[in-house]
Amino acid sequence: MTKHRARGLLALGALLGPATKELRRRHGRLPAALLAGWEDIAGPKLARRCRPLRYIAAKTGGVLHLTVDGPAALELQHLAPVLIERVNACLGAGTVARIKLRPGRVNPPAAAPRLPEAPPQANAAAIPADIDPLGAALDGLRQALGRRGASRRA
Repeated sequence: MTKHRARGLLALGALLGPATKELRRRHGRLPAALLAGWEDIAGPKLARRCRPLRYIAAKTGGVLHLTVDGPAALELQHLAPVLIERVNACLGAGTVARIKLRPGRVNPPAAAPRLPEAPPQANAAAIPADIDPLGAALDGLRQALGRRGASRRA
């Protein structure tokens, strides 16, 4: 591998490849599209019970390793052809040829943060003027605009 130097400094990219080679060999790489869209690919029910662990590429199609909750393994064995088809639809034809299941604990996907509910609409007349100074200013503005409109009509 050629080391890239700029002004005497070694580029970080030149160091990362060799430093992470063994890690990539052992754990493979998971495509970002697979991680980001896992719930859409596997479906919400299955996505809660299995997670992509690693992907090992091969010339004839890669192997996708999944961590699976124990009882879901049997169901996933039967659904493997369907899941392979869905993954290949997302990543490209022939990307995954086999699925290997690894028993383990599957953490549920992080729930999207819930937005607080809007407060109930209060009657504007029920808000005292000292609590709502903007309301009082708006009333003054409405009156001024009303007078302006009346003077234009006359």
